[in-house]
Amino acid sequence: MKKIGLFGGTFDPIHIGHIRALIESFEQLKLDYILVIPNYLPPHKKVKNFAGEHRIRMLELAIKDLNFCKLSFIEYERKRPVYTVETIKMLKKRYKEAEFFLIIGEDSLRDFHTWYKPEEIKKLVNIAVYPRLKNSIKLLYKDVYWIEGPLITVSSTEIKEKVKNKLSIFGLVPFLVEDYIIKNKIYVDEK
Repeated sequence: MKKIGLFGGTFDPIHIGHIRALIESFEQLKLDYILVIPNYLPPHKKVKNFAGEHRIRMLELAIKDLNFCKLSFIEYERKRPVYTVETIKMLKKRYKEAEFFLIIGEDSLRDFHTWYKPEEIKKLVNIAVYPRLKNSIKLLYKDVYWIEGPLITVSSTEIKEKVKNKLSIFGLVPFLVEDYIIKNKIYVDEK
């Protein structure tokens, strides 16, 4: 039986926190591969400074050397907000014999109860959590897989603000992503 990680998000832009979570999750959970799933529009967030189609190209650049990652457009192609539980059900139909691990950040776990049908999600997949909070909530959750890794507190919002204010994002995103953002002037004129 294949063990498949599911790593979804807006990735606006993808950053080193995402990359570290991918690597640590793959290695520690002994996954066969990870499906990286960009959403079209997040159902739970108001989107500001949205890079649209650029997000896909930045994702491609960021994971091109991570041979255990595969891009999946299962949500993006629907051209509407898609709930995680919908995506999981679609993937379970495609990969009937797979065991799935939904990889989320610790900050997302804290808000997991607000997701659409969280109890159903927990019945369909294993939840794997990467550290994101300085004051960890690890002791409160025994029914998830905890990934060990460095606490990387960088956020996509912080990166966009730095670009807008003409500050360096070196080391916050993969080099090819930084280069792409600069060349294409993404986030520069956002209000």
